[in-house]
Amino acid sequence: MCPVGRVFLFLCKQLMIMKKLSVLFFLLVSAVWFLPSCDDDKTYAELLEEERDMIRDFMNRHDITTISMSQFESQDSTTLENEYVEFAGEGVYMHVEHAASEADARFAETNDVILVRFTEVNLATDDTLSTFINSGYVPDEFRYTKTTNTILGQFIGNGVMQAVYGSSVPAGWLMPLNYLRLSSSSGADRTRIKLIVSAKNGQSDAINSIYPCYYELTFQFPK
Repeated sequence: MCPVGRVFLFLCKQLMIMKKLSVLFFLLVSAVWFLPSCDDDKTYAELLEEERDMIRDFMNRHDITTISMSQFESQDSTTLENEYVEFAGEGVYMHVEHAASEADARFAETNDVILVRFTEVNLATDDTLSTFINSGYVPDEFRYTKTTNTILGQFIGNGVMQAVYGSSVPAGWLMPLNYLRLSSSSGADRTRIKLIVSAKNGQSDAINSIYPCYYELTFQFPK
């Protein structure tokens, strides 16, 4: 074989070796990257168990006790200090700070517009996601719908919840409205509650990422 041919053959062999080494290097890097990610993967059941642990930890840190719905009703739909009523099977717990009692106080009905102010805390991180509980803030609004089997709420207007999470009102916000009257008072007679809400009954990001939230909420009808 002529010198040129031998050089050409040598270069071809070197190129093949380099390609094999490049492929091997790529595979090794991919393996190093992929294996830890596999270790971080958790099953849905494990994520739900972590969520329950977050709720238990929050309750323990704040000395919260729970009561059944039947006991809550026997107490005239009120709760004692640090006492939360459990909505059985829903992962939702409510403490009633104040229930509206003025002359116009009534239960919500289909097509009612309800004004809500809120503070939201992510219990996975203890970060306060948004604070709008103070009366100086413009409230979010939603339209309430109740049928025999379902309760729904759709945010309307340009509120924070709709802008961040979409138009659906968290199911956990709606459950208390079966038990509490609201008024149109803009003062002390606003219905005020505290809630612990599991992911399945929370806003869209909590549902997708599976974390519970703590809320402080006020509800009222518009004047």
